[in-house]
Amino acid sequence: MAKPDLIRKISDEAAAFHLQALVETCPDFEEEIDDEVRRWLGKLAALVEEVLSPVDIVDLRSATNMLDAYPAAYGDKIIAILFRALGAAELALPVQSQGSFVPVGNTFDAFAAIAKILESAQSDILLVDAYMDHTVLEQFAVAAPEKTMVRLLADEFNPKPSLQPAAHTWIAQYGQRRPLEVRLSPPRTLHDRVIQIDRREVWIATQSFAHFAARSPAVLQRFEGDNRQMKIDACEQLWTNAAPLT
Repeated sequence: MAKPDLIRKISDEAAAFHLQALVETCPDFEEEIDDEVRRWLGKLAALVEEVLSPVDIVDLRSATNMLDAYPAAYGDKIIAILFRALGAAELALPVQSQGSFVPVGNTFDAFAAIAKILESAQSDILLVDAYMDHTVLEQFAVAAPEKTMVRLLADEFNPKPSLQPAAHTWIAQYGQRRPLEVRLSPPRTLHDRVIQIDRREVWIATQSFAHFAARSPAVLQRFEGDNRQMKIDACEQLWTNAAPLT
């Protein structure tokens, strides 16, 4: 990163994660510049100050000031600065911490990115998604190694009708060759989409697995740092408190 560690406000991991979230929620600058877009621009400005050079900071401010008059031209310039910042943030990460960016509509890339994580499991996979449906089994769970326990945690408030028959069909076909357990958490207790591997690695997905990268770009980011174990413990507690899907 451009700034030395002692004056930076956030970690490399946090900067990359927040920039990826801005990519996913990038506004259409040719529409009205409302308060939501201004908040988005404010977040981008704060992150650019952490990641890029003073020249880029000045360019972003100039483009933001000209956005109302020339939305197409300066909107493109803002997006270019966003991707430059994201690239700089990701390059600063250790290789094992770098995330995966999946462009909108790239369904095979979505499968490949998630499959790569699942294939690394040795004994246990936990997938957490409040809006989980049959897609997670049909498109992603098949990448898990045989004999690896796959645990699916959805939200009781948003049960998708297709999840139950898909789970039953999976169990009938694979049995203990591909063990599966599905639970529903108490209503509105799931806030993140999580892939947890062997109770030691955690990945955060910016979208539901049900339509990952189908409607907008999506990101998978490895959860690192001192809070990683706290995240694992929290997921395991959610699992313990959840009820089996009957």
